[in-house]
Amino acid sequence: MSNGNEKPEISDDNILLGFIVVLTIGAGIIPFGAMLSPVKDWLVQYQILIEGNGMYLEIPGTGAGLDLIRLVALAAMVIIIIALTVLVIYKRRIRDLNQR
Repeated sequence: MSNGNEKPEISDDNILLGFIVVLTIGAGIIPFGAMLSPVKDWLVQYQILIEGNGMYLEIPGTGAGLDLIRLVALAAMVIIIIALTVLVIYKRRIRDLNQR
């Protein structure tokens, strides 16, 4: 019978694989920026990110970033998502309390 305090075990193979991935990315064998290049090109093409002058927040290693308008829009979206999440959690808690 289990008491619920058991921790899931990670095999030695998974630990070794994790070390290999971290070391290859850290050593530059797998260039992290190269994996993001197609994504950056797409975001610049559709004017979600900008390149050149006028960036207030640059994404490191890409040469692209956000200007003031895009930064404000991103902050507004984050605030709206947080507010909606809090609202859903609050309504669930009220519903659970009413069911008791």
